[in-house]
Amino acid sequence: MAVKLVLQKAYDRVNWSFIQTVLTNFSFDSGFIRWISACLSLVSFEVLVNGGKSDQFKPSRGLRQGDPLSPYLFILGQEVLSRLLDKKLSSGNLSEVKASTKGLALTHVMYADDIVLFSKATRHDAEILASCLDKVIGGLGFKKSKEVNSALLAKLAWMVISEKESICMDLLHAKSKVSSDWLRAEPPKIASTTWRAIEGAKTLVAKGACYLLGDGRSMDIWVDPWVPWLEGFKFQPRVSTDTQKHLKAYELIDLPTKTWKFAMVTELFSDELAKAILAIPIPYCPRQDKLIWVLGPKGIFSVKSVHNVSFRSPISANLQNSLWKKLWKAKLPERLRMLLWRIGAGALPTKSIMGFCLLGSTNRNLLLVTNEDFIKLIITPPNSPLPSHDQWTISLNMALIVDEIWRTRNLIKFQERIVDIHLSKKNVQTRFLEYSRVSLVTKALTTVQPTPVWTPPPHGWIKLNVDAALNSSKSALAVVARDHRGEVLYIWGSRHHSCSPSQVEAASILWVV
Repeated sequence: MAVKLVLQKAYDRVNWSFIQTVLTNFSFDSGFIRWISACLSLVSFEVLVNGGKSDQFKPSRGLRQGDPLSPYLFILGQEVLSRLLDKKLSSGNLSEVKASTKGLALTHVMYADDIVLFSKATRHDAEILASCLDKVIGGLGFKKSKEVNSALLAKLAWMVISEKESICMDLLHAKSKVSSDWLRAEPPKIASTTWRAIEGAKTLVAKGACYLLGDGRSMDIWVDPWVPWLEGFKFQPRVSTDTQKHLKAYELIDLPTKTWKFAMVTELFSDELAKAILAIPIPYCPRQDKLIWVLGPKGIFSVKSVHNVSFRSPISANLQNSLWKKLWKAKLPERLRMLLWRIGAGALPTKSIMGFCLLGSTNRNLLLVTNEDFIKLIITPPNSPLPSHDQWTISLNMALIVDEIWRTRNLIKFQERIVDIHLSKKNVQTRFLEYSRVSLVTKALTTVQPTPVWTPPPHGWIKLNVDAALNSSKSALAVVARDHRGEVLYIWGSRHHSCSPSQVEAASILWVV
């Protein structure tokens, strides 16, 4: 049996944490590893778009093409797979392949990013090869073919439910008799192998498929997903028997005023759900309801997004939450942010997963159960007597202490050094002062943007300025009309239901128009 591995954009998909772990386990010096990490993470890119440069952005993975260091790092990553296969062979768990009786025994051949695996065509050997690949998946850019296949089937399912116009979809609709409720309908008992596979992918599509409100005539309020920010799209009626009422979304809308029927919505749904529904903007011009993919930034379905949501590890999936966003925006040096990310993601090269338990004073005990709790403590520390604009110094000091602990641990473990705790304390204090001074200088050099000044319109014109204010229960709109002399001609005000800031701003503009 021969298995050819395909590495799509091999260099672009190499995981930095994987490279750092490999270098550490190959006993490279910690200083050298820091240099390599800096070479990988400090690079930035600009893209030419229509002849102009885009803003700079930093990658989160990958090796640079043309860099003389990149091939060596990639080969070191491949060496992990090579040694795993050799270990399985020496233990008798994997069979080699020979071209002749006295020929060379082979389990794998590697050249650049081309990899071919060899073994006997048995279930046992296939499972061993799969287990070896699982250990390096993500590190070298491998993806499980079964997962990719499921994501591709999900794309076909999305094309079916979104009624994409194509000859292929027309044939599938006609042959399989796809109805409007296909996403929630039970699969047919008799179907072709291909159609059964597409039916099986409906569960993946259901994770992000949601209707964008148009005229509301095709959306059943109890069974169709139509509230984008409702987790799992699970509806909670105020009275359980209300689900027996077959209502369309348009029946909750006062069509002449293009507003929600507040009394009806609050009567049917729980308080939390009613608030979410009232925040949905109602189109001014009627249009058909449209199925969108809420897990994509533009509402467009992609194989990558469904694969990430369905098959990424819980730690990886959580990297998009608010905690990690706060970490990347924290006022910390890039090196410290990377260290904290590695701790939170469980990517530090240690023999066991790190766990933390911090006990505070007798008045308050703080238990840190997970790595993420530890990162949260550093990024959002408890209240202190410092002014709000200086709170970041607490995070900086804590991050520097963690970095010094990690550095000290490596000195003891790999260099058998005797560590002076007083020297470590001095290192933390010195680095804290250095970073603080740099931050103050940077802040002083930052150009203060001028305050926008109102300018009058041309003679004979009237300028309308709109604004909105909101709280947790309601919002208000206001409009001021002024002429070319700056004199106020009219002032309008109106109440509006509670919604997001961007929605209420848009509602104010629509209202004045």
